[in-house]
Amino acid sequence: MNIYELYTKKYNLNESAEDYVKWAYNALVNGYDSEQLRILSSYDNNSNLFEVSKVFDKVIMECNIAEPSQEECLLFKALRIAIEIRDREVDLVEKAKEMFYILVELEYSEKLMEWYWVSEDIDASKYDLSRKDLTEEKLHSIIRNQAEKSVIELSKLIDDKELSSE
Repeated sequence: MNIYELYTKKYNLNESAEDYVKWAYNALVNGYDSEQLRILSSYDNNSNLFEVSKVFDKVIMECNIAEPSQEECLLFKALRIAIEIRDREVDLVEKAKEMFYILVELEYSEKLMEWYWVSEDIDASKYDLSRKDLTEEKLHSIIRNQAEKSVIELSKLIDDKELSSE
């Protein structure tokens, strides 16, 4: 659990005490340290959410950790998906659709706008009979190429420490 994943859950109002405890453990592993952080990491996963979140707030202050915006959390999620597309055997069209949904959630942010055009190509390959040039192989190539570009661009916006933590 990293700060982006935790705040995504907070923004969606579905965080748990376990999420805070996992985050605290990973923060310690990543070199953060404070008395409150050590206390937070020692909580049981089934602890009282209100109590754990209060300790978390103290940790954020003590360790001077910036709270990511909802946009930053969504861009982090997009980066993770782009890495998945680039590095794994996944359903490329489904992952491209996930990128499009993030684009919509970000109100068509320029940072992900190229995924709009990928989505258009996906639709054209299914519904536009005049686009016979969009074979499955070509479409997969378009998706992978865009994922590679997104990894490069989005990596500039995301803290490397947070990217490596799971």
